[in-house]
Amino acid sequence: MSRMDQYCERCGRVSSSLIPIDYAHASVQYTEMMGEPYTGTDQVCLDCARTVLEISAKDLIPEERRRAREMAFLARGLRSRVAVAVVETVLQGFGYEVYPYTLENQMAGVIRAMRQREPGYPVRMLGASPDLYVFDRERSEGLLVEVLDGEVPDGRRFWTSRFSLSALRGRWPEAVLAVVCTPGLELFSRIAGELPVESLSVEQSPLTGRFHCALELGRDLRGPGQAFRLIDPKRYPELLAEIRGAVARSVATHGGQ
Repeated sequence: MSRMDQYCERCGRVSSSLIPIDYAHASVQYTEMMGEPYTGTDQVCLDCARTVLEISAKDLIPEERRRAREMAFLARGLRSRVAVAVVETVLQGFGYEVYPYTLENQMAGVIRAMRQREPGYPVRMLGASPDLYVFDRERSEGLLVEVLDGEVPDGRRFWTSRFSLSALRGRWPEAVLAVVCTPGLELFSRIAGELPVESLSVEQSPLTGRFHCALELGRDLRGPGQAFRLIDPKRYPELLAEIRGAVARSVATHGGQ
């Protein structure tokens, strides 16, 4: 038995997670006899808690689904933060000054709660704001950058919703869309106002099963040097290899602990 495992006080089975239960009948009897509230609880496993509280498996399904959605949201947030970190590293490596811009990451908990009730205009505006402000000191020019993480299983196409692309192009046409493609962490970009949204094919994504716009890498999305003038295409592969190595070493180190 590991240090995290404990015994259920009702059935005696080992469980990694116990739930404190206050038996109502014991509480009433104790209070009547002793004249004070009953403070004792039993630490029981999930199955025993369901039996005592008369909760069916059907009752637990919505809660399990809610938790699954929460975990999926957190996982997406982690991927997004990794993508932003990759873009920051690339741009800083070529002399840009990079600053956080969006409220989306700062208010992730608020946005998650709001989406459960009212996925309306304020939530869409928060979710559509660019992630970074990038400053080119040589020219005293700034750029807003929207960062997306994209799984590209075939190495050729990136799928995303038409609404997201249209919203970015309509609200932030001068911003740069930067897509970090996994698993290779390669960076592609395009000025938002130049996105050919209407001409993009709509296909069923092999990742989600939903119908999304399919952007061809190299055609609809281009190398980072197209949008960021300071990125040297000869030095970029070397920096990208360093980033990949750092990420791989971090994963290997933590995975071995």
